[in-house]
Amino acid sequence: MTLDKLQTEMIWAMKNGYKFRKGVLSDIIAQVKKAAIDKGCRDNIPESLVDATLLKAKKMMQEAIDLCPETRQDLLVNYTDQMEIICEFAPSVITDEEVIKRAIINSGVEMNKGKIMKYLSATFGKGIDMGVANKVVGEMLK
Repeated sequence: MTLDKLQTEMIWAMKNGYKFRKGVLSDIIAQVKKAAIDKGCRDNIPESLVDATLLKAKKMMQEAIDLCPETRQDLLVNYTDQMEIICEFAPSVITDEEVIKRAIINSGVEMNKGKIMKYLSATFGKGIDMGVANKVVGEMLK
């Protein structure tokens, strides 16, 4: 995902009266720009930075949904709606345990947790949920 695509989508939402959608996209764009300033690439923002920021926003929103009290259904609905918008733009991430197990078995990497995690990180990069991968590797090494 590029920053230009996010900005174009935000402008479309603004012109068509989708205030909530525009607000969510505006927040994400602000997060991307802040991350770019922190990385020192403010003028030329790479897609990888936009994708990483989207994944971070998705993870934070999932945590908000998970921690939302049952008595606050209004907040839960708000968080869920925001999550749907973020998921439209965030890159897909491998979270299927069976896919991760097959990748480990087919890799031929020594059955050492550090080496397996390094292999998964190098092979899939940000395209894999390392928390799920860590759980799968732990189960495999028992």
